[in-house]
Amino acid sequence: MATGTLLRGTILLTVSGLLTRTIAFLYNAYLIRITGSEGIGIYQMVLPLYFTMLTVSCAGIPYAVAKLVSEERSGGSESQPRQTLLTAMMMLAVTGGFTAGVMYQAAGFLSTRTFTDPRTGLVIALLSPALFLATISAGLRGYFAGMQKMFQVAQAQVLDQLIHSAVAVTLVLLLAERGIGYVAIALAIGMISGETTALAVLLGSLARHRHKHEDGRREGARSRDGQHTPMEPERWYKTLRRSSGWQTALPLRILKLAVPLAIGSVIAGAVQSVNTVIIPARLVKGGLAVQEATAQLGQLAGIAFPLMMFPNIINMALATNLVPSISRALAAKDYQTVKRQTQKAVNLTIFLGLPVSSIIAVLSRPICSLIFGFPEAAPVVTLTALGAPFLYVWQTTAGILQGLGKPGLSVRSYVIGTLADTAIVYPLAAMPGIGIKGAAISSTINCIVGAVLNLKYLFKLTGFRLDPKTQLLRPALISLVLTLSAYWLWRVLGAS
Repeated sequence: MATGTLLRGTILLTVSGLLTRTIAFLYNAYLIRITGSEGIGIYQMVLPLYFTMLTVSCAGIPYAVAKLVSEERSGGSESQPRQTLLTAMMMLAVTGGFTAGVMYQAAGFLSTRTFTDPRTGLVIALLSPALFLATISAGLRGYFAGMQKMFQVAQAQVLDQLIHSAVAVTLVLLLAERGIGYVAIALAIGMISGETTALAVLLGSLARHRHKHEDGRREGARSRDGQHTPMEPERWYKTLRRSSGWQTALPLRILKLAVPLAIGSVIAGAVQSVNTVIIPARLVKGGLAVQEATAQLGQLAGIAFPLMMFPNIINMALATNLVPSISRALAAKDYQTVKRQTQKAVNLTIFLGLPVSSIIAVLSRPICSLIFGFPEAAPVVTLTALGAPFLYVWQTTAGILQGLGKPGLSVRSYVIGTLADTAIVYPLAAMPGIGIKGAAISSTINCIVGAVLNLKYLFKLTGFRLDPKTQLLRPALISLVLTLSAYWLWRVLGAS
């Protein structure tokens, strides 16, 4: 993938990410204003379980699809990417159906034995079909990413969030009077609606793409007198034999790439799910009532984390594009391009992430007050914002490592960081006076550990090095100037 293609794909996903995050941000802020943080807390309590099950269901296959399709296209093949997609979709249908069934059957048990709030049971059951739909959609996204067709990925992403938000808000307005539990149910139904929309859009895009390809191939097969030129029997037999051999070996190639990522991601996701159970339990241990603990979790997951993730649009787009980009450069043995793209990606991530996260940290109270109506969440937001630049670097470097065919390394850093998160949050969350701020502190340390480890791996693999002056000092000075300017502006306007 040329640098121009990488830039175009990144810009496209950045724009779609901006639209998606804006919709999600406004939707989240509006819900907290009209319902409070308790209903959001019930829903957010279940989400780590959902994403862990989604990780199990996908089993790293979408990443393998993106990498293999990108390599196959660089070799000039037209049929092999389609075979890769077909094989992957069959594998995902099996894993998606199985994990969705397990999640549905275990809903009652998990709501009473694992989570501190029994109202989570119906939410878990409702998210089960969304799990299957998201699994299939992930495979299609991987295919389009590998084909460098980021418009299809962006389109599905925006429409998913738009329908998700519209349906959820509508149902909340209709059901909120029945109780907080119905708010969480409405959010889960919104998730199902969004995933259904995304899958329909991706399948429609695939059908149009295939139709255009078939039209082009038929035109290419016509001879000068307008007649089709039949394939010679010997050539047909050789093509069929190559195709059959490719299909036989293809699942093994997919699994070879996917399994390390799947195993590590499942471990990390399981630890994250445990953290979500631990946090409210430790808050209760520290003297809070169950409802208050759930509400505080809602402030962390519904206010602090969305604020931290909102500026993360560009490096998420970069991470998505870097997998096929680095894969193609590596397949061509163009190691200089690999190093150059690594350098540019890390530079961009630091230059854009550091100033925004600094402003959020300093102006956390007016931001929480104006947007969410919850100024008491400001200390938690400040603590999570301190770890935001490290999170952005962590995600960008994870995309580079996956493009290098080393997903196990990115997962290793994720597992280590998440384990550190658990070890720190367990004692801190139960301490009176610290409580939910302990979860914010542990999250920040998690991000620092993940970013440092990923950078260490890239140093060894690519020879890439951080330049203290251009990549650290200069962004820090820019952040200082912008943050002071934002604070001065807020003071001038008389905010309090």
